[in-house]
Parts: sequence; structure tokens; C-alpha cells
Amino acid sequence: MTDFIISNTDEHLMNFGVLRDADTMQFIGPAPIFDSGNSMFFKDDWTIPYSRAGLLERPITSFYKTEDKILAKVRDRKVVKLDLLPSPAEVKDFYMRAGIPEQKAGFIGRNYETKLQMAREFQQGKTISLYQEKQAEKQKRAAAAGKGNASQKFIMLCGLPASGKTKKAEQLMLGCQRAGKIYQGVESLFTVSDAIRASSFILDKKQVTYSLPKAPGYEQSVTIISANNNK
Repeated sequence: MTDFIISNTDEHLMNFGVLRDADTMQFIGPAPIFDSGNSMFFKDDWTIPYSRAGLLERPITSFYKTEDKILAKVRDRKVVKLDLLPSPAEVKDFYMRAGIPEQKAGFIGRNYETKLQMAREFQQGKTISLYQEKQAEKQKRAAAAGKGNASQKFIMLCGLPASGKTKKAEQLMLGCQRAGKIYQGVESLFTVSDAIRASSFILDKKQVTYSLPKAPGYEQSVTIISANNNK
């Protein structure tokens, strides 16, 4: 449960520890948190929070490839007292005080908030399922598509370094999500190198938009292409 909440992806058989009395050496029980370095999205360079399905389909090193399969084996759903855990705002503040940039700290806090919500639902008896979450997102896309398909839009933000382009892009992204768009990772859609190849001397908005692949299921989606992270 704790590994699920902090999104630890390294859960192999060598990453388990035990608690014991320091005086008597008597075994107390398994350590609730042990070797959790690969957690809280420390490797992610993205700043847009994952969807519920996106969180569940992150690959992990464990008995199973996804977290929902491990949750299905939990016998005591109430073993973690969620009311004792820090709030998402406290988590964000903790990382910022440790020197983590605000955008990355916010990204961590929002993902943690989603995990807390799923943990609460799990403790209330709900089955956490990657398949069900994907189906829910698919239905949401279908409902949005039923309202009418809009043509593709390509918005290019230009400016000097540290001029606020990333923050503005995230604001636009959140606005699209509130309007019913589904965030999709950019890796499978288009790359900076593809955009350059689709242009002549400068990035051509019309040519790049024309060259975007029409992948099934992405009609009501939104993403960000950024040269800063080679995506």
C-alpha cells in the first residue's frame, strides 16, 4: 500500500526489509517502507500530471508489471492510515524546501493526490483496475467526440529562456483538460525532429499541423511538444 501511494517502481524480491527490536533482536514484522528510492517520479522530466490510467500503467519491477495487479493481492486494505499521511500541498512544499523546482514539485504533488484518491477508493472497497480506468477514459473521449470533432490546432509559444513559455503551455493544457480533452503522452504522436523535417527553414505551422499523424482514439486529445525535453 505504501509503495502504491508513493509510486515506487522498484519492488523486486531484494527490496524487502524487516523490523526488529534493537535490544532483543526479536522480529517485529515487515518494514512498511524499504529501499523506496525509485519513487515519487524522481526520474520524470514532465510537468503535466498523469491520468489515473497513466499512473497505473507505469512499468514496475515486481511480481507483476502493473500496480493494480499487486493491489489485488492486498489482504488488509486498511493497513495504511490515510488520515496520517501528508496532504498534497504539504508534499509539494516539502520538495520545494528541498530545492526541487516549483513545477516539478507541483507535478509530484498532483500525482500523489491522485494516488491518495485511488487509495481511499480502494479502502472503501473499489477495485482499482488499469483496464477499467482505460475504459473510463475511452468513454470520456467518446462522449467528447459526440459533441462534434474540432479540427486539429497547433499553438506555438516562442520567447526568451525563462520567459514563462512552459507555464503558459501548462495553463493552456489545463484549460483544454477542463474542457474535456484527454491528455496523451507526446512520445507516440510527434517529435521535434519530425516537426523539423516537416518544415523548410523555420517551423511551418501549417505544414507541421498537416503532418501530424491521425492516430485512432486521439481526436479529443491534447499534448505538448517541447524542444526542452527532446519531445
